[in-house]
Amino acid sequence: MIRPRTAEEGSTVNQYGQQAWAYAKTYRPTATASLGGEAEQQTHFTRVGLRVTDRIATLTSELLAMQPEPSGYLEQVQARNVAASQAREIVLADEVFLPKEPGTEDLDLPLDAE
Repeated sequence: MIRPRTAEEGSTVNQYGQQAWAYAKTYRPTATASLGGEAEQQTHFTRVGLRVTDRIATLTSELLAMQPEPSGYLEQVQARNVAASQAREIVLADEVFLPKEPGTEDLDLPLDAE
């Protein structure tokens, strides 16, 4: 079992936290503002990033456990990559790409945020 990390253990916003923050600033500005100032937002999205990372790792392992053991090395790598990709897609949809606030549906995510 993977032990969830705390914001103190990962004090910088990782790639998933950055992705969630950019998405939230663009498509959920009211919800983002309600978190407080820059420091509170950074703490929140640091935690989001850590939670997403942990959930992806856990779900990847669970998906792999549901499949028969691949026979060769390349098949093992392929199975792990497919499971990780599926886990990433599921977790990001659940944790990062939350419903857009009214009036933001037609906005584009800034290129530097992707």
